[in-house]
Amino acid sequence: MMTRFPFALLALLAPGLALGGETLWQEVMPDVSIRLISADAVDAGNRVWIALEIDMPETINTYWRIPGESGIPPQFDFSGSAGIGEHEIAWPYPTRRENEAYLDHAYYGHTVLPIAIEVKGDAPVVELAAVLGICSEVCVPVSMDFTLRIDPGAPDHPNMLRIEQARAQVPIAWTGPDVIGDVVYDTGTGALVAALDDLAFPARTAIADIAGRMLLFGPPVAKEGALHFPLFGRPPSGLEEGETVHITFTGPDGPYEIVRPLGLGAPCAGSVTVC
Repeated sequence: MMTRFPFALLALLAPGLALGGETLWQEVMPDVSIRLISADAVDAGNRVWIALEIDMPETINTYWRIPGESGIPPQFDFSGSAGIGEHEIAWPYPTRRENEAYLDHAYYGHTVLPIAIEVKGDAPVVELAAVLGICSEVCVPVSMDFTLRIDPGAPDHPNMLRIEQARAQVPIAWTGPDVIGDVVYDTGTGALVAALDDLAFPARTAIADIAGRMLLFGPPVAKEGALHFPLFGRPPSGLEEGETVHITFTGPDGPYEIVRPLGLGAPCAGSVTVC
């Protein structure tokens, strides 16, 4: 079992209090403010962790990487930055909201979205243009621009703890016994079908998605030794063998992720093998 980040209790600092590793708060709508924070510490992979910190009431939400039927996809543009390379957003496990009208994957209340950025220069500056969907009684896209100078020589410990708290809710690779086998997109039913190797697998928490595709799959149905994730919306075009499938789930000790290559076709009766 992999070691998870400790969850440290930390009182949030008052909005607007000036520290080196953060921008000012931007009020994007009533009761909702957002800022960019940084740990300002370089790890062994020459990366610095930054994050969007979203201060909003528990009745208001924003969205996961696959937002759902009523959600708005998050957008992040770092093209104006200097002295940084690749970036990777570490998505905490979301809340699945489902009723008769729609299915969404969302974050409610105070939320921190961690982002790892590669440091490539001596004076890195993050220029981030972001668009998030914020949902109360109605869902609206909000746009914001941030400029944050990274100072790797002066770690910001309060913001480091904020980011580590959020990273503790990000799924890590499952290293336990095999629980999910092959995964096939059933071209006949439009469902992702994952072989179920362990009946104790917490299927009710499982979320499936295909990397790089804005496809929404619903909660799985267990039958014939497999989990069937139904597709919501139109059948995809251009799917290819070997695309990356993520199955995200959570258990008593936190969230995990299983990655499998995608198979295409119709599963054989009683099997996930393609006939």
